[in-house]
Amino acid sequence: RSKKTDAYHSCWHQQTTLDAFCQQRQLTPSVIKIDVEGAEFNVLQGARQLLMTCRPTIFLSLHPRELDQLAVTTNDFQQLLIELNYQCCDADFMPTNAFEFDEYILIPTERGKLK
Repeated sequence: RSKKTDAYHSCWHQQTTLDAFCQQRQLTPSVIKIDVEGAEFNVLQGARQLLMTCRPTIFLSLHPRELDQLAVTTNDFQQLLIELNYQCCDADFMPTNAFEFDEYILIPTERGKLK
């Protein structure tokens, strides 16, 4: 990202998804931390299988402005959480749909409503 233009620039890096990474190493994480400066939606998409089977708690740094630069809306993000059956909580474990620049905890809905 360029600080002058505050926009993303294309570059090539070898990448993998969390699904592939964990499958190759036979990992079943119970907790995941995601802080990827706007690529949160893509990371969650690339962890879909893992999230549906392992059901880890996710500590997430959300960057809505950068999401927008990658053509993802907070509505897209909220819809993905619904599809994955995760609820979004603030740092005090209070359910929220604010989706502002902040830290959140994503918890599988089957763990029940919090507070």
